[in-house]
Parts: sequence; structure tokens; C-alpha cells
Amino acid sequence: MKDLGEAARLDSGALKTIAVVTMAFLPPTFLSAIFSMSFFNYTPSQDGAKPEWSVSHKFWIYWVCAVPLTCLTMALWYWRQRQTRD
Repeated sequence: MKDLGEAARLDSGALKTIAVVTMAFLPPTFLSAIFSMSFFNYTPSQDGAKPEWSVSHKFWIYWVCAVPLTCLTMALWYWRQRQTRD
């Protein structure tokens, strides 16, 4: 029984890590789906010219939305964890 309890504790820690990593990446992934990431433009080479990448001047909007949403998600998770422990 002691070994089974230790294995369950280790599994619980691994699952908590997976949940935190998922919460960190889920809000930006959601936003990129909404915005469709049309912030980048790739122009293939024509007539031997060098291919070009361009970034929209509105790319900052993604970060302005993604960072606070990620922080809010993590804060809600932390608050919920404290509520369930009490």
C-alpha cells in the first residue's frame, strides 16, 4: 500500500505540471486561432530574388491580449487551488 501511495503522489505531481504548462499555452493558442495569425506575410522568391518575410505593424496586439490572458488564467488557477486546500 505504501508503494501504491507513493506512485499515486508522483503521478499527481506530474499531472499538475502538465496542467500548469497547458494553462500557460492555452490562452495564446486560443488567441492565435481567433486572430488566425495573419500578422505574417511570406513572399516567395520570383526570378531568383530573395524570399521576404514581413510582420504586420499590429503584431503587438497579439502580445497585449495573450500576456494578460495567460496571467489571468494562472491567477484563477492559483486562486482555485488555494480555495480547494482550505
